[in-house]
Amino acid sequence: MSVEFLREFINSNDWEQMQKQLEDISDVSVLWAVSDSGRSLLKAEERYFELCQLIRGTEEGLRRCRNSHNRRFQEVRRTGEPAMSPCYCGLMAFALPIILDGNVIGAVGGTHSRAESPITMEKCAEISIACRLDIKDVAEKSKKIKHMPKIEQKRVMSTLTMFTGNLSLLIKWMNRLFLTLNLEDSYSIKLSSISEIGKLAASELNWEEMLKTITGKTKSILDVDACSVYILRHDQQELVLISTDGLPQSVLGKSIKLGEGITGDVAKTRTAASVEDATQDTRTISGSETSRTSRRGKSYKSILSVPLIAQDRLVGVIDVRTFKPKKWLQTDIDFLSIIAAQVAGIIEKDRFRMEINQELEAARFIQARLLPDPLPDVPGYDLDAIIIPNSQVGGDYYDFIMINEKHLGIVIADVSGKGIGAAILMANIQGLVNAYAGNEFGVKDTVSRINQALFNSTESEKFVTMFYSVLDIENGLLTYTNAGHNYPFLCGKDSKECQFLDKGGLMLGMMENTIYSEGSITFKKGDIMILYSDGVTEARNQAGELFGIERLNALVHEYINNNPETINAKDLINHVYQSVCNFSSGISLTDDLTIVAIISK
Repeated sequence: MSVEFLREFINSNDWEQMQKQLEDISDVSVLWAVSDSGRSLLKAEERYFELCQLIRGTEEGLRRCRNSHNRRFQEVRRTGEPAMSPCYCGLMAFALPIILDGNVIGAVGGTHSRAESPITMEKCAEISIACRLDIKDVAEKSKKIKHMPKIEQKRVMSTLTMFTGNLSLLIKWMNRLFLTLNLEDSYSIKLSSISEIGKLAASELNWEEMLKTITGKTKSILDVDACSVYILRHDQQELVLISTDGLPQSVLGKSIKLGEGITGDVAKTRTAASVEDATQDTRTISGSETSRTSRRGKSYKSILSVPLIAQDRLVGVIDVRTFKPKKWLQTDIDFLSIIAAQVAGIIEKDRFRMEINQELEAARFIQARLLPDPLPDVPGYDLDAIIIPNSQVGGDYYDFIMINEKHLGIVIADVSGKGIGAAILMANIQGLVNAYAGNEFGVKDTVSRINQALFNSTESEKFVTMFYSVLDIENGLLTYTNAGHNYPFLCGKDSKECQFLDKGGLMLGMMENTIYSEGSITFKKGDIMILYSDGVTEARNQAGELFGIERLNALVHEYINNNPETINAKDLINHVYQSVCNFSSGISLTDDLTIVAIISK
């Protein structure tokens, strides 16, 4: 295929639609396209994220960014597989091969909106020095970037792989139509159908409804009498008919053993089959293809069957049938192969969603079991707390630990990542805190020991922010160490100022042998201490504004002024929570929201 045709395709509406689907599904931006020789076919400088644009605005930054993208291009040219790795700026970047007849003829690439791991101040300093940028500007742009958990990386990579297959099939089909058949009449209709099915696959519709629509559309476009989808039941090595337009509804749920008949053979060999007259095919057996009749009592004679492959795994088969013998064109096979890739992606996405849901249920269970219930009754103090998990279950955790009759341990933590991994790490944190809290190590030494234990036992990209403190119940002295967590603050009943609790050190698990400092405050009657996670201050409204620490401070003072004689922790937390909800109305939480309030009575 010539560079001119590839350039024409990259600039076509067809590619634009595919690109938009990819961006909608995976939150990525396609930024460049090149031929196999590296000749540029597409540049989209305006689509780079703010941090990227800042870096690429310098000569050294542009060089490093280009080198990073070029490494992924060379990898896909060598392997023929999608590549995803951190770019120079820290954002996850990708490159996808464009394949025709087994050869890489070009590549497209870009970046995801998230980073592999949080962009640290050390990384900001590195960029600042190398590119001669103000570290404040780099840090400001970096603050907007969330990190991508491992499970999310897996999901994005799965989507990119599916997209690569669809792209290559479409290129192959278009090449054949343009160069061999001089563009058949139904080309534009088929291409439009592929685009519609792609959008359907990216939607959140029930997968059974998706397949019902796809079988009907495929049946109409290919002008056949039936279209059916079978899904592989791994435990019994058989195909189960789950959707059809044309076969009797009574056969839904019926199964075919792998290797049985034409459809079973396609699944076993993972190779498409085009059969002009099934009655003459040796693979046809009694009770299989030709004996299955339509609602009108006719038998199907001609069959085109294609395996459904996702992540190099067989997930099922799609086939189309006609009553009369039919000679299948190569474009029919190619078109059904493209549809097969979309259907395989739908089935795989549903399987992945089920796995995620199971994992989230387990994570929610772990998170709920770790939280103190009931809260301790502490003489002279009113305590309350809430956690509102977001849809993915992050790693927020709080605890009240009665060390002895005179001392109360208070902890709030935020574990990196989401799902079961974050929940397990959170359980580890709880175990370490409870193990060390009862010993006479002191607050900062306790945090230091927890840090060392995490550094020795967790992956390098895992970290924890934590605020740990011990309250002397009798005299109100609170000794604390803040390991990179959002600064809790103390508000006096008659004071307009808040005292932030910022003494401590680095996040837990990042560096070994970290030395922490500790600070102290003394509660007076009516004083309020608020602990919170970044789900509170980083909640956004429709305009993209952050809720922020200033707004949180103002809310606490507002509550104190409006309720001078009836202050209680539960009402204060509800006031803050409702205010956050009203502020971010219509915008989903991006992280768990945790609020802890302690009031000296």
